Amino acid sequence: MDLSQAHVRQVATNQVAVVGVRGKPQPTHLKGLVGLRGKWFAEAEISYAGPGAVARAALARDILLQRCAKLAPQLTPWIDVIGVASLFNDAGGQWLQRHLAQAADCQDVRLRISFLNRDKALLERLLLDAESLYTNGPAGGGGVRRHIGESLGTASFPHRTHRGAATAGVVLMTDVLLCDYAHARAGDKGNTLSVAVFAFSDEHYAWLANELTCERVAACLNHRAIGTVKRYELPNLGGLNFVVENALEGGVNASPGLDRHGKSLSYALLGLRLPPPD
Repeated sequence: MDLSQAHVRQVATNQVAVVGVRGKPQPTHLKGLVGLRGKWFAEAEISYAGPGAVARAALARDILLQRCAKLAPQLTPWIDVIGVASLFNDAGGQWLQRHLAQAADCQDVRLRISFLNRDKALLERLLLDAESLYTNGPAGGGGVRRHIGESLGTASFPHRTHRGAATAGVVLMTDVLLCDYAHARAGDKGNTLSVAVFAFSDEHYAWLANELTCERVAACLNHRAIGTVKRYELPNLGGLNFVVENALEGGVNASPGLDRHGKSLSYALLGLRLPPPD
């Protein structure tokens, strides 16, 4: 489907028409997906509140990292401190580490650790370590929860059709927030993130297209070790669509993260500061 010439026009009250959408020739192959069993998703949580809550959660995180390094050095746990850093986190913990020092006054946080692996018995043992923080971790931990369940992976394969043939960095300390001039929505396709950004008014589309570059989007998400960023312009709709490879830490069937669809990452872009429009 080609949306490059699509636009919306009002035809009546509460009624619009979408025109200019064009089809493309049928491809020679389609992509099929098959579900694969064999992995387990495990997670555990514990809360800390009151004075020193962030420091106690950080200490609990360090304890779990040390235990994991001893029991399962081949695994890299995903750790969130909900209330400090969670939805924007990365597998390496860079985002979390960056924000822990800035949240010393937060007095209600929840530590979450998760894993994805084929060894269910090992994961159950690691979850017991997390539960033991009740009595063998920082004081005042409560509300422990742990869960393990099967995680289905996917693999793609080409399928021939029966007929037809297909022929640098973020600018900081500038004047305006992108969210004041545009809205956005994000979605996933495997390990690829798609973020569509639309200007609130037609007069700001040229500014949006000029300032919201692939380089700025890549810099915004660089803590996730992303791949190629591609931009598709939709001038008649006042929007830009960014396709970011390897942005979802494995994708919905492979990431142990909290937001495996990447829906919240639209607000990572909307939080960018850009030079103001003329």
